Amino acid sequence: MPKATANRDILLERGFHLLYTQGVAATGVKEITNAAGVPKGSFYNYFDSKDAFVIEALKLYEKNLLEHLDAQLANSEVPPLQRLRTLFEDWANLFDQDEGKSGCFAGNLSQELALENTPIRQALFHVFTSLQRRYIDCLEAARADGSLPPSQDPSVLGQFIYNGWQGAILRAKSSDSSEPMRVFINIVFDQMLKPSN
Repeated sequence: MPKATANRDILLERGFHLLYTQGVAATGVKEITNAAGVPKGSFYNYFDSKDAFVIEALKLYEKNLLEHLDAQLANSEVPPLQRLRTLFEDWANLFDQDEGKSGCFAGNLSQELALENTPIRQALFHVFTSLQRRYIDCLEAARADGSLPPSQDPSVLGQFIYNGWQGAILRAKSSDSSEPMRVFINIVFDQMLKPSN
């Protein structure tokens, strides 16, 4: 790998971790370049601005999370609704193990910057839409196999679940407990989506 590409990748990798754990406002360019072990001036060889860097970090997050969602939600050996429930339960367990306390990177950025930064808001809209699409696809599979009633619209339901999960993460962070996440899981899967007898 050429050195320039390697430097850019390590800046993104190390910088993403800093943005994710401490937020954009608290993370300076010098801190990012120090973490990556490259001179501060070289940052601008790869990124036009800190905002441009944040957008690239968001794209990296989207790529990694989509790979995870595709692996979890496309497993045809597991019923679709169980795939979705297991995904959320795994995230709640990660929160309890202190590996999920930072929450959702896109959600964090939305709270911190979406109202004041149009390019980042537009990038967030794209990410939220692509992530939400994976939930919708899984719910469409559930309707196809009969576990989701035909009256349920996977598109509307997928949006609701995605938005509700973002809220549950926010409440979990503010209470330092996975309980809001687990309440969400139980309401959605044991009541809303429970098969009728």
